[in-house]
Amino acid sequence: RVLEDAGHTVKALQVYRNVEPEIPELEEFGVDAVFVASPSAARRLLGKNPWMARALFFTIGKTTGEAVRGLGVRVWCSSVPALRSGPSRWLGA
Repeated sequence: RVLEDAGHTVKALQVYRNVEPEIPELEEFGVDAVFVASPSAARRLLGKNPWMARALFFTIGKTTGEAVRGLGVRVWCSSVPALRSGPSRWLGA
């Protein structure tokens, strides 16, 4: 509204939409690590498969890392989108 009041034309565009995907309830299986790109992805995955909380969660970015850590899981968080050195070190590869 401030921009319009200043004489600017404002056009609303939807550039991002968070959609809830169909996440299946899975039978437990051996999983060492899970990669998630957003807090909502972790919440949805754990909501359907709480047993996955035993895995190490890989995230990118401080905000996502802190939010996912707040779900009570172990997190390896990269502050930059390059995960080259971390995962193999944590998984003992």
